[in-house]
Amino acid sequence: CVTGVQTCALPISPIQHWQDLRGQRVAIVSKESLGGYQMQAYAMQQHGADVLDSIQWIQTRMPQDRVVQAVLTGTASVGFVRDGVLEDMARLGQLDLDRIRILEPQSLANFPHQVRDRKST
Repeated sequence: CVTGVQTCALPISPIQHWQDLRGQRVAIVSKESLGGYQMQAYAMQQHGADVLDSIQWIQTRMPQDRVVQAVLTGTASVGFVRDGVLEDMARLGQLDLDRIRILEPQSLANFPHQVRDRKST
């Protein structure tokens, strides 16, 4: 199984890095979600961004599209979703990818989705 994860924010947001999430509202499906919370939380800890306790978590529950909608409506400053959610929403005409951006994006060879964190197997 390959899982990539993403973090999205509005293009005009001043949030640029994990550390900028301190005190922010962040939408997630739930803290039990591997691709929608746990991988991002792990990555933040691995990169020294000690901000998890200061974040205001907004749990949207499934489907993960709700996380993106929370960002687009301003309910959350940032949202965590699994890989492929943004591309699927764009393909279905539910999201203009120019309305969001990925924080600290990575490009993985031969991986079709935008991601922030490394793949796990």
